[in-house]
Amino acid sequence: MIAPSNTFNSPIAGAVMLKLTQIKNLGLQKPLGHNPHAHLSAASGLVKIGKWLFIVADDEKHLVVFDSTDNSAGIAHRIMQGDLPLDSEARKKHKHDFEAITLVPSNKQCPQGGLLILGSGSKKQREQGVLVPFFSAVTDTQTPRLGETQLLDLDPIYDALKDEPGKTNIEGAIIQGKHIVLFQRGNKNNRNAIIKFNCKDFLAAALGEKKPSLNYSIHPLDLGAIDAVPLCFTDATTLSDGRLLFTAAAENTEDAYRDDACLGSAIGIISNTYQLISITRVDTPVKLEGIAVDEETSALKLWLVSDPDNAQLPGKLYMAQLNA
Repeated sequence: MIAPSNTFNSPIAGAVMLKLTQIKNLGLQKPLGHNPHAHLSAASGLVKIGKWLFIVADDEKHLVVFDSTDNSAGIAHRIMQGDLPLDSEARKKHKHDFEAITLVPSNKQCPQGGLLILGSGSKKQREQGVLVPFFSAVTDTQTPRLGETQLLDLDPIYDALKDEPGKTNIEGAIIQGKHIVLFQRGNKNNRNAIIKFNCKDFLAAALGEKKPSLNYSIHPLDLGAIDAVPLCFTDATTLSDGRLLFTAAAENTEDAYRDDACLGSAIGIISNTYQLISITRVDTPVKLEGIAVDEETSALKLWLVSDPDNAQLPGKLYMAQLNA
């Protein structure tokens, strides 16, 4: 792990680091597929409902549910058939790269609501997603029950972008009213961007129901850098007032496919018109890839998950407090 650097170039002034508190390792009740390790390593997206944390990993075919109130192991739910190879390069080549997860309000596919999970789109096999309906309403009193997963084809959506923000690499998604907002992760050669679609058209295209005109708006955004390595989106969520909360990591790579050393992570807030309000570096040298929030009276209580970029190591759950 690289030690924190003192060089943090941000478009927003402020040098105070945000303190992370480790809550637990992302341990599992049992290993997934052929994986010998009973932990979730490459945690890449997070949704919180009540006390339940719903986490996806970019190199697994499962959605994992954790109880945020104790140290119990996660409960895995298969969302794609088959198993991935154990060899790291082969696994990277064949994985679906599930990087984004967001809550879906009640609709005809998900009467009780559900979860939308998206592949990054950085390779052809990563242009898939899944819609996971809740079998019943999610409450704190019983373990969430999930319905049958519906496969999504994201090819027409990612094709519609036509590489406008650079090579496609979607890392976060949120649903806001009639729109779905995607967070494009940049790198040294490509820019960060926020991309907004009509949600109804987006889901219709992904489900193959019709071929709508996939109009979208795109908003590039500079998040600053650590030691000249740009901070780039890794996840996002929404606040009740319409502002957006995001994680970003400074990963020293020029490609949407290849990983490299991470110099640190930051957490920021964006206005509902997609202007950067604030960005604060965290005090722990980890790659944060998932964020959820509990809004309190005077502060935002953040839930965060990390990806160690090493299948031998578990991802971790952290907490932090951010001024509202």
